[in-house]
Amino acid sequence: MNPTATRSDWKTESLSEKRERVEVRRRYSLFDWERIQMGFLPMEMEDKWFIYAENYSVRFHRSWTGICIYTAEFEPCETGVNLVEAWVCRDPELYSETDLDEDRENLYKLIDVLIEKRSQAYLLDFAGPVKEEEFSTPKHQFEKIKYEMLNARQQESYNFQKASAILADYGFTTIRLSDDWQGADFIAQHKDGNTFLKVQLKGRLSFYTKYKGRDLYICFPCDGSWFVYPHDELLEEVLKVTTISKTESWVEGGGYSFPKISKDLLPLLQPYKIG
Repeated sequence: MNPTATRSDWKTESLSEKRERVEVRRRYSLFDWERIQMGFLPMEMEDKWFIYAENYSVRFHRSWTGICIYTAEFEPCETGVNLVEAWVCRDPELYSETDLDEDRENLYKLIDVLIEKRSQAYLLDFAGPVKEEEFSTPKHQFEKIKYEMLNARQQESYNFQKASAILADYGFTTIRLSDDWQGADFIAQHKDGNTFLKVQLKGRLSFYTKYKGRDLYICFPCDGSWFVYPHDELLEEVLKVTTISKTESWVEGGGYSFPKISKDLLPLLQPYKIG
Protein backbone atom coordinates (compact mmCIF):
# COMPACT_ATOMS: atom_id res chain seq x y z
CA MET A 1 0.00 0.00 0.00
CA ASN A 2 1.24 3.50 -0.82
CA PRO A 3 2.30 5.05 2.55
CA THR A 4 0.93 8.32 3.86
CA ALA A 5 2.91 11.15 2.23
CA THR A 6 4.59 13.92 4.21
CA ARG A 7 6.45 17.06 3.15
CA SER A 8 9.83 15.51 3.98
CA ASP A 9 9.26 12.54 1.66
CA TRP A 10 10.05 14.50 -1.51
CA LYS A 11 12.19 17.39 -2.68
CA THR A 12 9.66 20.15 -3.35
CA GLU A 13 9.37 23.84 -4.12
CA SER A 14 6.90 26.33 -2.68
CA LEU A 15 4.10 27.67 -4.84
CA SER A 16 5.43 30.47 -7.05
CA GLU A 17 4.59 34.06 -6.16
CA LYS A 18 3.18 34.21 -9.69
CA ARG A 19 -0.10 32.56 -8.79
CA GLU A 20 -3.83 32.89 -9.38
CA ARG A 21 -6.78 32.11 -7.15
CA VAL A 22 -9.16 29.39 -8.33
CA GLU A 23 -12.78 29.69 -7.28
CA VAL A 24 -13.78 26.33 -5.82
CA ARG A 25 -16.76 24.97 -3.90
CA ARG A 26 -16.99 21.30 -3.04
CA ARG A 27 -17.86 19.14 -0.04
CA TYR A 28 -16.22 15.83 0.87
CA SER A 29 -17.27 13.22 3.40
CA LEU A 30 -15.17 12.25 6.41
CA PHE A 31 -14.31 9.02 4.61
CA ASP A 32 -13.07 10.98 1.58
CA TRP A 33 -11.13 13.43 3.76
CA GLU A 34 -9.28 10.58 5.47
CA ARG A 35 -8.09 9.44 2.04
CA ILE A 36 -7.18 12.96 0.91
CA GLN A 37 -5.08 13.45 4.04
CA MET A 38 -3.00 10.41 3.13
CA GLY A 39 -1.75 12.18 0.00
CA PHE A 40 0.20 10.31 -2.64
CA LEU A 41 3.85 9.27 -2.80
CA PRO A 42 5.21 8.46 -6.31
CA MET A 43 6.36 4.85 -6.50
CA GLU A 44 6.65 4.34 -10.27
CA MET A 45 8.02 6.40 -13.18
CA GLU A 46 4.46 6.82 -14.43
CA ASP A 47 3.38 8.56 -11.21
CA LYS A 48 3.36 12.24 -12.13
CA TRP A 49 2.25 13.77 -8.80
CA PHE A 50 3.47 14.06 -5.23
CA ILE A 51 0.61 15.11 -2.92
CA TYR A 52 0.69 15.72 0.81
CA ALA A 53 -1.54 17.32 3.45
CA GLU A 54 -0.69 19.43 6.48
CA ASN A 55 -3.64 20.16 8.76
CA TYR A 56 -6.31 21.34 6.31
CA SER A 57 -3.93 22.37 3.49
CA VAL A 58 -3.09 20.06 0.58
CA ARG A 59 -0.18 20.59 -1.83
CA PHE A 60 0.05 19.13 -5.35
CA HIS A 61 3.60 18.89 -6.81
CA ARG A 62 4.95 17.53 -10.07
CA SER A 63 6.88 14.43 -9.04
CA TRP A 64 9.83 14.80 -11.43
CA THR A 65 10.56 18.48 -10.70
CA GLY A 66 9.01 19.11 -7.28
CA ILE A 67 7.25 22.20 -8.68
CA CYS A 68 4.07 23.10 -6.82
CA ILE A 69 1.15 23.45 -9.24
CA TYR A 70 -1.87 23.63 -6.91
CA THR A 71 -2.63 24.32 -3.27
CA ALA A 72 -6.03 23.58 -1.76
CA GLU A 73 -7.52 24.73 1.54
CA PHE A 74 -10.25 22.83 3.37
CA GLU A 75 -12.48 23.66 6.32
CA PRO A 76 -14.25 21.17 8.60
CA CYS A 77 -18.04 20.95 8.54
CA GLU A 78 -20.66 18.71 10.18
CA THR A 79 -20.49 15.98 7.52
CA GLY A 80 -16.83 16.22 6.51
CA VAL A 81 -14.88 19.07 4.92
CA ASN A 82 -15.47 21.86 2.42
CA LEU A 83 -12.96 22.81 -0.24
CA VAL A 84 -12.99 26.59 0.21
CA GLU A 85 -9.91 27.98 -1.52
CA ALA A 86 -7.34 26.98 -4.14
CA TRP A 87 -4.37 28.56 -5.91
CA VAL A 88 -2.57 27.63 -9.12
CA CYS A 89 0.94 28.40 -10.37
CA ARG A 90 1.00 31.04 -13.08
CA ASP A 91 4.74 31.20 -13.78
CA PRO A 92 4.92 30.38 -17.53
CA GLU A 93 8.38 28.87 -17.10
CA LEU A 94 7.00 26.32 -14.65
CA TYR A 95 3.45 25.69 -15.87
CA SER A 96 1.92 26.50 -19.24
CA GLU A 97 -1.84 26.23 -18.54
CA THR A 98 -3.66 29.60 -18.31
CA ASP A 99 -7.34 28.59 -18.33
CA LEU A 100 -8.90 28.88 -14.86
CA ASP A 101 -11.84 26.63 -15.72
CA GLU A 102 -9.46 23.97 -16.96
CA ASP A 103 -7.37 24.21 -13.80
CA ARG A 104 -10.47 23.96 -11.61
CA GLU A 105 -11.50 20.75 -13.37
CA ASN A 106 -7.95 19.41 -13.21
CA LEU A 107 -7.83 20.01 -9.46
CA TYR A 108 -11.21 18.34 -8.93
CA LYS A 109 -10.07 15.34 -10.98
CA LEU A 110 -6.81 15.06 -9.03
CA ILE A 111 -8.71 14.96 -5.75
CA ASP A 112 -11.24 12.44 -7.11
CA VAL A 113 -8.48 10.16 -8.42
CA LEU A 114 -6.63 10.44 -5.10
CA ILE A 115 -9.74 9.38 -3.19
CA GLU A 116 -10.36 6.53 -5.63
CA LYS A 117 -6.78 5.22 -5.43
CA ARG A 118 -6.73 5.39 -1.65
CA SER A 119 -10.15 3.69 -1.42
CA GLN A 120 -9.02 0.85 -3.68
CA ALA A 121 -5.89 0.34 -1.59
CA TYR A 122 -8.04 0.31 1.56
CA LEU A 123 -10.26 -2.42 0.13
CA LEU A 124 -7.28 -4.47 -1.07
CA ASP A 125 -5.70 -4.35 2.37
CA PHE A 126 -8.80 -6.00 3.86
CA ALA A 127 -9.61 -8.36 1.00
CA GLY A 128 -7.78 -11.24 2.66
CA PRO A 129 -4.94 -13.39 1.30
CA VAL A 130 -4.83 -14.09 -2.41
CA LYS A 131 -4.30 -17.65 -3.51
CA GLU A 132 -1.04 -18.38 -5.29
CA GLU A 133 -2.83 -19.79 -8.33
CA GLU A 134 -4.55 -16.45 -8.88
CA PHE A 135 -1.18 -15.01 -9.75
CA SER A 136 0.06 -17.92 -11.84
CA THR A 137 0.48 -17.33 -15.57
CA PRO A 138 1.96 -19.43 -18.36
CA LYS A 139 5.71 -19.10 -18.68
CA HIS A 140 6.71 -16.54 -21.28
CA GLN A 141 8.97 -17.63 -24.09
CA PHE A 142 11.58 -14.91 -24.56
CA GLU A 143 12.42 -14.07 -28.13
CA LYS A 144 14.50 -11.10 -29.30
CA ILE A 145 12.72 -8.56 -31.44
CA LYS A 146 13.97 -6.75 -34.52
CA TYR A 147 14.08 -2.99 -34.05
CA GLU A 148 13.07 -2.28 -37.64
CA MET A 149 9.88 -4.33 -37.15
CA LEU A 150 8.64 -2.01 -34.39
CA ASN A 151 6.29 0.89 -35.11
CA ALA A 152 7.28 4.47 -34.31
CA ARG A 153 5.83 4.45 -30.79
CA GLN A 154 7.39 1.08 -29.98
CA GLN A 155 10.77 2.29 -31.25
CA GLU A 156 10.55 5.33 -28.97
CA SER A 157 9.78 3.09 -25.98
CA TYR A 158 12.63 0.78 -26.94
CA ASN A 159 15.06 3.69 -27.21
CA PHE A 160 13.96 5.10 -23.86
CA GLN A 161 14.58 1.78 -22.10
CA LYS A 162 17.99 1.35 -23.74
CA ALA A 163 19.07 4.91 -22.96
CA SER A 164 17.86 4.60 -19.36
CA ALA A 165 19.90 1.45 -18.80
CA ILE A 166 23.08 3.14 -20.07
CA LEU A 167 22.47 6.37 -18.13
CA ALA A 168 22.09 4.28 -14.96
CA ASP A 169 25.80 3.44 -15.28
CA TYR A 170 26.50 7.17 -14.97
CA GLY A 171 24.39 7.67 -11.85
CA PHE A 172 21.15 8.77 -13.51
CA THR A 173 17.58 7.64 -12.99
CA THR A 174 15.03 8.54 -15.65
CA ILE A 175 11.37 9.59 -15.70
CA ARG A 176 9.51 9.34 -18.97
CA LEU A 177 7.16 12.20 -19.84
CA SER A 178 3.90 11.88 -21.74
CA ASP A 179 3.23 15.56 -22.46
CA ASP A 180 6.51 16.64 -24.11
CA TRP A 181 7.23 18.94 -21.15
CA GLN A 182 9.43 21.84 -22.34
CA GLY A 183 10.37 19.77 -25.40
CA ALA A 184 11.67 16.79 -23.40
CA ASP A 185 10.75 13.11 -23.77
CA PHE A 186 12.22 12.26 -20.38
CA ILE A 187 14.01 13.71 -17.36
CA ALA A 188 17.35 12.29 -16.21
CA GLN A 189 18.14 12.95 -12.54
CA HIS A 190 21.66 12.40 -11.23
CA LYS A 191 22.34 10.76 -7.89
CA ASP A 192 23.78 14.08 -6.61
CA GLY A 193 20.19 15.32 -6.33
CA ASN A 194 21.00 18.58 -8.10
CA THR A 195 21.52 17.64 -11.75
CA PHE A 196 18.44 17.34 -13.95
CA LEU A 197 18.68 16.89 -17.73
CA LYS A 198 15.75 17.49 -20.06
CA VAL A 199 16.28 14.93 -22.81
CA GLN A 200 14.73 14.57 -26.25
CA LEU A 201 15.03 11.12 -27.89
CA LYS A 202 15.99 10.93 -31.55
CA GLY A 203 16.86 8.15 -33.97
CA ARG A 204 19.94 9.98 -35.25
CA LEU A 205 22.01 13.16 -34.87
CA SER A 206 19.51 16.02 -35.17
CA PHE A 207 19.15 19.77 -34.65
CA TYR A 208 16.04 21.97 -34.67
CA THR A 209 15.50 25.69 -34.30
CA LYS A 210 12.50 25.01 -32.04
CA TYR A 211 14.85 23.45 -29.47
CA LYS A 212 17.16 26.47 -29.26
CA GLY A 213 17.23 28.23 -25.91
CA ARG A 214 15.37 25.41 -24.11
CA ASP A 215 18.37 23.83 -22.35
CA LEU A 216 17.68 20.48 -24.01
CA TYR A 217 19.89 17.44 -24.44
CA ILE A 218 19.49 15.13 -27.43
CA CYS A 219 19.95 11.39 -27.02
CA PHE A 220 20.37 9.05 -30.00
CA PRO A 221 21.90 5.65 -30.94
CA CYS A 222 24.50 5.11 -33.65
CA ASP A 223 26.28 1.91 -34.66
CA GLY A 224 25.77 0.26 -31.29
CA SER A 225 26.76 3.34 -29.28
CA TRP A 226 24.71 6.07 -27.58
CA PHE A 227 25.29 9.80 -27.47
CA VAL A 228 23.80 12.48 -25.21
CA TYR A 229 24.70 16.04 -26.19
CA PRO A 230 23.63 19.59 -25.27
CA HIS A 231 21.64 20.71 -28.31
CA ASP A 232 22.61 24.39 -28.48
CA GLU A 233 26.27 23.90 -27.59
CA LEU A 234 26.91 21.23 -30.21
CA LEU A 235 24.82 23.06 -32.81
CA GLU A 236 27.22 26.02 -32.67
CA GLU A 237 30.14 23.72 -33.48
CA VAL A 238 28.31 21.80 -36.19
CA LEU A 239 27.32 25.00 -37.99
CA LYS A 240 31.01 25.88 -38.27
CA VAL A 241 32.02 22.67 -40.05
CA THR A 242 28.91 21.88 -42.12
CA THR A 243 26.53 23.63 -44.51
CA ILE A 244 23.27 22.46 -42.90
CA SER A 245 22.15 26.09 -42.39
CA LYS A 246 21.90 26.38 -46.19
CA THR A 247 19.87 23.24 -46.73
CA GLU A 248 16.19 23.31 -47.64
CA SER A 249 15.41 21.22 -44.57
CA TRP A 250 16.94 23.83 -42.26
CA VAL A 251 15.77 26.96 -44.08
CA GLU A 252 12.17 25.88 -44.68
CA GLY A 253 11.64 23.18 -42.06
CA GLY A 254 13.76 24.56 -39.23
CA GLY A 255 15.68 21.36 -38.67
CA TYR A 256 18.19 18.86 -39.98
CA SER A 257 19.04 15.25 -39.14
CA PHE A 258 22.15 13.48 -40.38
CA PRO A 259 21.56 10.14 -42.14
CA LYS A 260 25.05 9.09 -41.01
CA ILE A 261 27.97 10.51 -39.03
CA SER A 262 30.80 11.91 -41.18
CA LYS A 263 34.47 11.88 -40.21
CA ASP A 264 34.27 15.65 -39.60
CA LEU A 265 31.53 15.19 -37.01
CA LEU A 266 32.99 12.26 -35.09
CA PRO A 267 35.52 14.37 -33.10
CA LEU A 268 32.72 16.76 -32.07
CA LEU A 269 30.52 13.90 -30.88
CA GLN A 270 33.19 11.89 -29.06
CA PRO A 271 32.89 13.81 -25.72
CA TYR A 272 29.18 12.96 -25.61
CA LYS A 273 29.49 9.20 -26.20
CA ILE A 274 28.12 7.25 -23.23
CA GLY A 275 28.05 3.67 -24.39
